[in-house]
Amino acid sequence: MAVAVRMNGSNTLLPDSENVSNHWCGLAVDIDNHTLQYADPLGHPPPPELIEILRWWLGFMFSQSFS
Repeated sequence: MAVAVRMNGSNTLLPDSENVSNHWCGLAVDIDNHTLQYADPLGHPPPPELIEILRWWLGFMFSQSFS
């Protein structure tokens, strides 16, 4: 899936009402292996909040943790 993020210098952030997205990245959820994969064409790491929210939601939905 495509994920919109906000690039601010070397920081990757989640967009909000004041700071709109300006960059697209890819995200894959492997339900069988309980893993997440994030791909940024510029090589930046994912926003920590994005991974935290996804792990919470997926753990709630599947009763298992994702890495």
